[in-house]
Amino acid sequence: MNGASILGQPMRYYFTYHASSVMRRVIIIAPNDSEDILVYCPPIDGQDPWVEEMADLEAAEKLASVLIQKTGQSVVLMTRDTVDWWKSGLTPVNKR
Repeated sequence: MNGASILGQPMRYYFTYHASSVMRRVIIIAPNDSEDILVYCPPIDGQDPWVEEMADLEAAEKLASVLIQKTGQSVVLMTRDTVDWWKSGLTPVNKR
């Protein structure tokens, strides 16, 4: 994503999605070969899915912990690989 924060605010990227193929679990994406730390939020309560850039892993874990309470997910998934499978079924919309 590599978007710069505006006035220190995290950047959030929204997506439209295909219900049959969208990732339905909260996931932290923190590749070993990158400084980017992202939290993916699946569709919850009719809201479009989004990804937020996080300042550090601790902040990502806090946000993800709040989100899994909404989804009923028992644990936060995390990957350290550079992967794109979580983007399946997503189409970028804009930044909000």
